[in-house]
Amino acid sequence: NYNGLPDKAPPVISHRPVEQIGMRGNKIAFTAGVTDDNIVAEVRFKYRILQGDTWTELREKTMSTDGVSFKISIPAEEVSAKVKQIEYLIAAEDAAGNIQTGPATTPGGYSIMDLVDTSEKRIYPEGGSVAIRDGNPDDGETSLSLPAGAIKQSILFQIAQKDNPAVPKAAGVSLVQSGI
Repeated sequence: NYNGLPDKAPPVISHRPVEQIGMRGNKIAFTAGVTDDNIVAEVRFKYRILQGDTWTELREKTMSTDGVSFKISIPAEEVSAKVKQIEYLIAAEDAAGNIQTGPATTPGGYSIMDLVDTSEKRIYPEGGSVAIRDGNPDDGETSLSLPAGAIKQSILFQIAQKDNPAVPKAAGVSLVQSGI
């Protein structure tokens, strides 16, 4: 440590857990900021599909005194139509060997992300929007926004991923209106 005392403080991880993603067949990107009072030595991202036995671990070695902006993706081929949940955790280690994990949404120290087929929201005459997060910031998200006065009564809008073999991969999204 810079003041000559032993470094006992672990790194600090800044990450908002991803709780729900609405698109399969697309990569899922994760970001986290990691800082330490001394040196961030390594950041690890571990994930597993459907509460399986096997964790996949991705590592980024660093010796940064300024903190780390960690960006990692689960490849699209691992996010198939059969995937309903992904468990993941982020861990950071400093040069003194102090380790921090988190933030987590479970007592087991990891976060659980649900993969859903639809996103729905009732939009009122005052306006509003409904979106389906796809987990890939490189290609945008599917959303619908209505300004105030665009509709005369509330409508339940639903955005759903539909598989259509005639449509190129990752473009098979359709808007379904239901429940007037």
